[in-house]
Amino acid sequence: MTIKKKILELTDIPGWMSDQEIEWLYKTAGKFDKNAIIIELGCWLGKSTVALCAGAKTRNIFVVDIWCGCEEGFTDKNYIGANGMWQFITNMKEKVNFVPFIIFDNSWDSVNRFKDNSIDFIFIDADHSAESVTKDIKAWYKKIKKGGIMSGHDFFHDAIGVSVLTNLLFKKIEIVDTIWWIER
Repeated sequence: MTIKKKILELTDIPGWMSDQEIEWLYKTAGKFDKNAIIIELGCWLGKSTVALCAGAKTRNIFVVDIWCGCEEGFTDKNYIGANGMWQFITNMKEKVNFVPFIIFDNSWDSVNRFKDNSIDFIFIDADHSAESVTKDIKAWYKKIKKGGIMSGHDFFHDAIGVSVLTNLLFKKIEIVDTIWWIER
């Protein structure tokens, strides 16, 4: 079985990730050593988290979410709050036999749990409003180690303005489908 096929079988969880994005998350998480710290802001049911965990050498993986859904109306009401968190945990156990550290909090309120220059890889896919994406980028950037990666989802999402925000905040952005990323 090819790595790509394995990844796609693992990530048959509801969510909005292309095959190319799932593969990029898997491979990027695998670039860091066993002592790395990986953070995902906004994990919902774990589609992207499974790719991160399956690819990573580390088990220092944290997810930050409050499972309140999204304002764009895409969230299944069955997975709001505790129901969403428990489905996330179930998906993680079934797919990768591992549950990352869960921080049940707003992404910008949890930033002080981590030291500056301590995170190797962060994936931002929490609240999609322009205000929240800006807060996340500004709050978490200083937490990334030199050589670490900050990335996020929904680069071309019209309602969010992520492409405008990231272009204003960073000089050089790499794009993989709708994932943007920079190396610090």
